[in-house]
Amino acid sequence: MRQRELEGRVKDEEPKRTFGQEYVCFVKAENPTCLGIDEAECIASWEYKVKDGPKKREMEKKLKKLQAVQAELCMMRIGFTAQAANVMFKQDNASSSG
Repeated sequence: MRQRELEGRVKDEEPKRTFGQEYVCFVKAENPTCLGIDEAECIASWEYKVKDGPKKREMEKKLKKLQAVQAELCMMRIGFTAQAANVMFKQDNASSSG
């Protein structure tokens, strides 16, 4: 359910990007220096050089799944960070008031 809510927010807030743009963003998020090529060239190559077909659609579907997993992981990290901060502050307040 959380994934559907997140996907709904992303769709509402962000303009539609091409797969090439999504791919570049995905790769750069993992490692900003790993492409080593011009972003525009990478996007254009995917859009104009890769023929539309089952393999291209399969890769686009896989990227969408990976993005959903990344979003879920991000939400888990935020929750964990909030829990850790809560524990630290509770212990800090208990030690300073006693």
